[in-house]
Amino acid sequence: MENGGENTVNIKYCSLEEGSLKEIEDLVTESFAKDENTLKLCRSCEGGQTEDHRPWVKKIITSHDWSVSRLAVDAATGTVAGVCLCDMSTLDQPTRALEPMAQTDSEACRLTAAFLHQLEGDYNPFKALGVDKVLCLNMVGVDKRYRRQGISLELRRQCLELARQQGCQAVVNCATSPFTRKALVKLGFERVKFLPFTQSVLAGVEKVDLSGCGPDDGGALMVLRL
Repeated sequence: MENGGENTVNIKYCSLEEGSLKEIEDLVTESFAKDENTLKLCRSCEGGQTEDHRPWVKKIITSHDWSVSRLAVDAATGTVAGVCLCDMSTLDQPTRALEPMAQTDSEACRLTAAFLHQLEGDYNPFKALGVDKVLCLNMVGVDKRYRRQGISLELRRQCLELARQQGCQAVVNCATSPFTRKALVKLGFERVKFLPFTQSVLAGVEKVDLSGCGPDDGGALMVLRL
């Protein structure tokens, strides 16, 4: 049950299911791909419109590890209300879950992937934290009809618990939204690095308008020990 005041909805949390793939695709396209701050900045670039992202979104859902990902479903209607896509990474088997985005022909996606790569830089969670197995908490999307009910926070909490059960010792997340960063702090995450959009690979790209970005607008590399 989510605490949403008068609009509280009974939410069921469960594993991702093959039968829900189309709904999950629609949700990730209409929420994450539409609202993620880096992709929003690249909207005027080639392949930057919401529906342009659907091909890589479809691939990226199945490229993640469903054993540590989670789905939120409206118990009354069966509607997919939210999703959290995660993957596990080790020194021997590093995560490749975000490769479908980087490999697309879309300029918007290539720039987003380049920004994330720059944010991560040479940070090595295995070395920095002294761990062997890490959860990559990559994407969280909530249907706009179900927002402001704590669903995204609960999805993250449940994925963290699944990660513990799978032997993960830490979690890494690249957060480009201040709201996401606040949510992660509530879960115990710490910021280890911050990259302003104005000092990133996006600066100087003609079709990327950074005029509205201040020093606090950018991406944060957030980590949590489990």
